[in-house]
Amino acid sequence: MAVTIAEFAGYTSVDEDSANSGTSGNFSVGPTTTTQNANDLLVGTVGSNGGPFTITSTGYTATTYKSDSQAHEELAYQQVTSKGTYSFAGTGNGSYWGAVIYAFH
Repeated sequence: MAVTIAEFAGYTSVDEDSANSGTSGNFSVGPTTTTQNANDLLVGTVGSNGGPFTITSTGYTATTYKSDSQAHEELAYQQVTSKGTYSFAGTGNGSYWGAVIYAFH
């Protein structure tokens, strides 16, 4: 099992979210429903049986990649300044993956 824990201050609720899973090396989740707030923090995470991952969505800052012999995980985030629909995507080496994106306000 691989786990990343991140703490972001000042955000109290989830504005929008989206989840997806698949069976290829590439992953994609979203887009979210249009966010209700302009200044949301987007947090995307992906887990797989193969890695490492390359985040291909623009604007995200990737955290330290975590893995053990069978599980791989990556978390990335970005601050946005306008309402919109947002996605999280990238490439990896796994045959199975699950990903989520949250917009926090």
